[in-house]
Amino acid sequence: MDLQFVSRGELKDKEWNEESKQWERPRLDREILQRLNERSTLEAFVRVVVHLALIVATGWLTVVAGQQQILLAVVPFLAYCWLIGFLNGIEHEMRHRIVFTHHLEWLSEAVYFLIHVLWKAGSRNQRVSHVIHHRYTMVRGVDPEPAFPENLSARWVRQELLGKLFTVVTLGIPDFFKTMWALIQRMRGHLHPMIQVQCSEKDLRFIQRESFAILLINVVALAAFIVFARWDLIFLTMLASQIGHAIAAF
Repeated sequence: MDLQFVSRGELKDKEWNEESKQWERPRLDREILQRLNERSTLEAFVRVVVHLALIVATGWLTVVAGQQQILLAVVPFLAYCWLIGFLNGIEHEMRHRIVFTHHLEWLSEAVYFLIHVLWKAGSRNQRVSHVIHHRYTMVRGVDPEPAFPENLSARWVRQELLGKLFTVVTLGIPDFFKTMWALIQRMRGHLHPMIQVQCSEKDLRFIQRESFAILLINVVALAAFIVFARWDLIFLTMLASQIGHAIAAF
């Protein structure tokens, strides 16, 4: 497969013009666009509640099965991890603020934040990154999100798949420490270089405060689970998201 990134120069006339405050708009009927932008609170509630209910159910099954025989907990735990990893669909739409209707924006932001607490990531960091991604899609050196090389190769694919398998086999422990270190870095104001250059001061302050809050919540929770010897909850809250992301990426 030949997946080519485009140069910045080729997209110059299609980018947002800071002087005229305009960009090249696609030819799309306004009524069609309006219908496509309609939101349904009922559909949003059904999707979020069903997904969260499945997460709770598989988590509960993991704990109960583990109390009987540790090997019995493997299947429900992997199902739990799979569901955590595939929260990325809901999380992605929450980046765009298109899940709940406008008057329930507070609920959308609350769920969005809780997902990132579980993921040990950062809601505002992801949102800023995604704005850049949509403005400069697949522009080498500007778009921070594509993880593809200039030319895909069988070797690269093998390395990626082996990397995901390594995460699952090691129970996500190395990736857990990587995510915690990334939180510390963002808390200090050190972002991905492509995000840093496009990030406003207001967003940077928010990212720093949010990273501190997510780090604190996870550290306090981890300490409490260790004190009370709740190793099952450590797997469910600290490691499952890393394993789940690997499964979803695989």
